[in-house]
Amino acid sequence: MNSKTGEFYHKISTSGLISHAICKISLKIDRLSKLTIFGT
Repeated sequence: MNSKTGEFYHKISTSGLISHAICKISLKIDRLSKLTIFGT
């Protein structure tokens, strides 16, 4: 496997991790906002 292919897969895996983290964070924010809406 050449370096270009390696970089490509590294970028994919990194972006995948980032999107996964963003998804988790948005889910937490969604739960928090629902809690605050029901809390008031």
